Amino acid sequence: MQKRRKRCPVLLDDLAARRFAIGLGLEVVGSVGVLIKSAKEYKISKEEALDSLEKLAKVMWLRIDVYEDARNATKVLRINETHSKE
Repeated sequence: MQKRRKRCPVLLDDLAARRFAIGLGLEVVGSVGVLIKSAKEYKISKEEALDSLEKLAKVMWLRIDVYEDARNATKVLRINETHSKE
């Protein structure tokens, strides 16, 4: 029903829940994806994203490859230093 109203991603980190939501045709994003997107869109700094990823890894289980991929994706962001947060 939500899908028909508005295309809005569902925030899920649990693999079974993600698969179920995808099966329903919903767009799924996880906590790690939110951090990366936030840094890309200048909502948070690259350093804040990396710090938050580190904190997230301490409170939830992340596969090492997911963690490393997220760190690498964040580290290579070329964020314009003169761009201010809104």
